[in-house]
Amino acid sequence: MIAVTLTRAFARPANLVTAALLALNGAAPARDLEVALPPGPATEWSASFPALSPGPGGLFARSPAETTRDDDRNRSSTRPERIDFDVRMSGSFGLVRILTWDLAAHIEWVRGRWVSGPRSVVRGGAAEPSPGDGLYWVSLVPLLRLMLHRSSVSEAETMVHLLEIGDPVLPVLGSAESEPSLKAVARRLRSTILGVRVVHPAWTTGALTRGEMFERLAYDELQRQHPHDPDGDFGRRLFLFGEEVRPAIASHLHAKDSLVRRNAVAALGRYRDPRVLEPLVGVALRSSDPVARIRALVALGRVRTSRFAQELVQRLAEVEDEVERIALVDTLGRMGARESVPALIALGREAKSEDPDTLMSVLAALARITPRDQAGLVREFVASVESSVRSNPRGYRPERRGSGMLPDIPDSPDTRARILMELALCVRARLGPDDEAEAKLVELTRPSDSTRNSYRIPDAYSNRSLLRIEPYVRFLFLEALRTCGAAGQELLARIVDDPSVEPVLRAHALVQLPLVLREKRTLELLVAEETSSELALYAFEVALLDGTAAWESFARKSLVELAERRDGGGDAARRQLYLSVVRALDLRRKLRAADLLPLAEFARAPRLEVQAKRNEVRDAVGALVVETVAGAGKPRREELVNEILDLVETHGLNLTLDDSTRDAMRSRILGMISQLATQRGNPNYHATVIDAVLVYLLGTDVSLLETSVAPDFAPAILLEEEILLALGRTGTKEAVAALESQSADAGPERKALLMLALGLSGQKSTARTLTRGLLDADPYVRLCAYESLRHVTQQDHFADWLYGTSRERQVAAEAYHRWTLENL
Repeated sequence: MIAVTLTRAFARPANLVTAALLALNGAAPARDLEVALPPGPATEWSASFPALSPGPGGLFARSPAETTRDDDRNRSSTRPERIDFDVRMSGSFGLVRILTWDLAAHIEWVRGRWVSGPRSVVRGGAAEPSPGDGLYWVSLVPLLRLMLHRSSVSEAETMVHLLEIGDPVLPVLGSAESEPSLKAVARRLRSTILGVRVVHPAWTTGALTRGEMFERLAYDELQRQHPHDPDGDFGRRLFLFGEEVRPAIASHLHAKDSLVRRNAVAALGRYRDPRVLEPLVGVALRSSDPVARIRALVALGRVRTSRFAQELVQRLAEVEDEVERIALVDTLGRMGARESVPALIALGREAKSEDPDTLMSVLAALARITPRDQAGLVREFVASVESSVRSNPRGYRPERRGSGMLPDIPDSPDTRARILMELALCVRARLGPDDEAEAKLVELTRPSDSTRNSYRIPDAYSNRSLLRIEPYVRFLFLEALRTCGAAGQELLARIVDDPSVEPVLRAHALVQLPLVLREKRTLELLVAEETSSELALYAFEVALLDGTAAWESFARKSLVELAERRDGGGDAARRQLYLSVVRALDLRRKLRAADLLPLAEFARAPRLEVQAKRNEVRDAVGALVVETVAGAGKPRREELVNEILDLVETHGLNLTLDDSTRDAMRSRILGMISQLATQRGNPNYHATVIDAVLVYLLGTDVSLLETSVAPDFAPAILLEEEILLALGRTGTKEAVAALESQSADAGPERKALLMLALGLSGQKSTARTLTRGLLDADPYVRLCAYESLRHVTQQDHFADWLYGTSRERQVAAEAYHRWTLENL
């Protein structure tokens, strides 16, 4: 979710990253370089990345008994005072926030060498990102934060975050190494990521069993996308099958191919199944791949269990690498591992001012663990930290590393000291009655005229209620307020109601309220018209976790609202809200065909596919303009124009483009960009050229493309998929008819989904349509048709539907065809 602040002249191109690139040669206004800091430590920044995850159980394993168990779990008669809240959806000001008028005017290396060599396309489809890609900026901005705000962020935690992202960081390092203050960090990241990177030959053998076929599918899918790409759909095909493919993913945890190995860890970590813990702990403790180890540790921290804490504590005592040590400290803290407290305190005592990064991580871990059974030991340690920091606050300032560049709002000399003192207060308040700590925490929310950490730009959150709290501490601060009695509850409620506060922080404040207050505020947020899409999503998920009775009426109202929309469901957060609504009703078997049939046509519309294709052309045109402005020669310009025309023709976006018109269209576009070289310092002209080329190519008003001042990434929100699968599960004749009517003109991805939805209906009559699916040209369509046929016919005629020979598939398809003749 990128927010790049530019003048209005730059805001017209749809992708503002493209606009930023267009501004490379513009004169720098007075505003200097700045990046904003998201809440929380760097180790949890990736938790804000939109991410697909598998549902409970297997795709077809939805027996009445299982449904009842799931319904009971989500609507327990035990009313929870405390809930664990984990929804990955962040607004445009929450993930990647570059606040500058002219990025390259201040950082020469952003203008120059973008990557360290030719773009590396990994077998299977995943590619190293290039400038303009969301994944590139996700990798770059943490380094900018480290360069500009070294006192506000931890270098070691930033390294953990970037190692978790893994291979896509490499192109960024090729540029960052030229910045003196980042050279050492960039070189270490490069050597660590590349140290055990291996590209293994492609899997070429056919599958002899259904399990082997899924292993091959997982192997290929794990290479297709990068897990932390905010614009990607990592795991889309795998997670659709839920528990069914978990063993296939786990089989690749130690694959020779490093991309497969690392991505298998990331994929397995998205399961909320206790069976993933042991294999992930094995990777965390014994893998020779540091990226895999970091990903495993991050995943274990999100599971929130201390089942294997003792093994991790032992590893903490043995590890010498400070980055892995910080990852272990963070994981033990998130697991709530009380067993780790003595080891953490010993580590903190050793760190003190010589290693402020470690001390900061230790205090954050202790605040999460809340070890009241060891309160005396912890209080003694915290008191020693507070005394030391008070006596020499500037002594905890991290070492500066050779950069004379200052941000608009530089860290003060005591920024790190304030972070440590705020963390210490959080630990003290959560340990138990501590009037002094509670009073100081409450005092920190007193309104202030300070503009620290307040970035006054359009569409930004100023976080007015939390301005005096360092961004690093904000989540922990909200959790500590929960222990501050009536005053703390009042402050939490005020933060929930403050529209200037980022939605994710308002949601975190909401879940800290006692149940009665939380339920009341949740309902108010759900019905208020001014509630943003993202906050409404969070409120709905909280209502589900609490078992709030009103969630169903809100959900049904949302279904009606969705059926009446003509914009594809709105922005990403609103679409995710609708998806959560459908999923919640479906899991509890509260959906009928009549609820979903009005949405069948919505699910048919390929709105997102068309928009994605248009955006791909838009980005290609932006790249053409950038290279032309930079002086690209005629052969290169012609090559880029041909690539753009190929995209338009392949995607079917301009029916007048064919062999007879191609030359004329190419000449027209070359003419439209011919004056760019003479207008290098005129970004308004660059934007006008992009608009003109898009209108010429797409025959549409470019305002229909995304033109937000703070554009979001385009995460995969599988709303249409969820609607079709839920429709299939209703098992009615009307649902089957609606699904079969769509299969004739569907593209491969949607046809595969329709095959699964038909199978979920359980209707034997669907076998005719499914058998035809076995003969489809697309391997994934064949696989989905086979899986559904296994379900509706209770017959397993196996062939390697993905990679086997046509003769093998024909024999198995004929067996299913015979079954339909005999039984239908």
